[in-house]
Amino acid sequence: MSNSPFPSKRAPAYQHIPDEKWNDWRWQLTHRLNTIEDFEALFPLTPSEKEALSSSGLFRVCLLYTSPSPRDRTRSRMPSSA
Repeated sequence: MSNSPFPSKRAPAYQHIPDEKWNDWRWQLTHRLNTIEDFEALFPLTPSEKEALSSSGLFRVCLLYTSPSPRDRTRSRMPSSA
């Protein structure tokens, strides 16, 4: 991992991504989660979650937010804790 004060753990699907890319906000934005299929590749979704993600005008999620928080190392990051 990099010398970042808060090294980021990654979802297993992204373990192969080099730190230089993972820690680059431009890379994060270009590889954000955009579709229900993108989310399902990382998380099991309930029918209600799938319905919510089908709504129009939703924001999309950068991969960094799929990682455990550096503060507690167990929960996924939420924008308020980034």
